Amino acid sequence: MQKTKWGHIILTSLLFFSAVWFFQGRHWLIDTDYEKLYELNVSVFGYNSAAAYSLIYILPFLLLLNLLVRHNSAEITTRFDKRSSLYRLFVYQSIQLAVSYAGIQCCVNILWTTLFFDQPLLHQASFYQATLYNAIAFILFYLITAFCFKITETITKLTALSMGITVLLFATSYFIEKIGISMTHWSLYQDVGVMELLFNGGVVGINYLRLVVIAIITSLLASMLFERKDFIT
Repeated sequence: MQKTKWGHIILTSLLFFSAVWFFQGRHWLIDTDYEKLYELNVSVFGYNSAAAYSLIYILPFLLLLNLLVRHNSAEITTRFDKRSSLYRLFVYQSIQLAVSYAGIQCCVNILWTTLFFDQPLLHQASFYQATLYNAIAFILFYLITAFCFKITETITKLTALSMGITVLLFATSYFIEKIGISMTHWSLYQDVGVMELLFNGGVVGINYLRLVVIAIITSLLASMLFERKDFIT
């Protein structure tokens, strides 16, 4: 059963990310050059843009997470005598999915980019290194997404509503940043978008540090709320 779930997750992710790549990259696949490589990846509507991972990639991730985890079933619940054990299983499966989802997202980018762009150009732009560093940021981002979802699901006890709230939360934070009414000079999407920083010669260490801190905080909050709930309420 678990192998079947992972088969569905991998196939669905490959088809989904390939469709997104061609749809968002359709304007930049003729007479390719460095500028088009940059636009394809980090422009406003690029494959690795803030709009993509705040508006497009989150909902499929949450749907796949729900398919994989299924914590609300009595069969899984009764296997654990402590909610802490059940939460650790959720964290483990979230990490598995985040790594797989981010890995497939980046592999799709590498696959199709190498077919349309010349290798000397990709090496000149350090495309492969940038994609790898980007994957690490995406893994942390999807973990944060999973923990935020678990927080809302624990509070509302409704999976579909929790997905909607989580998607709305990230979409709202994106639009707040884009229209310039944020109260700070920092945003989550600046840290996730390390590929743009690398293309512009930036350093990404502090980005990872902030993402790790946010992931730990949201994980602890989700754990605290989840473990306080009774198995039967």
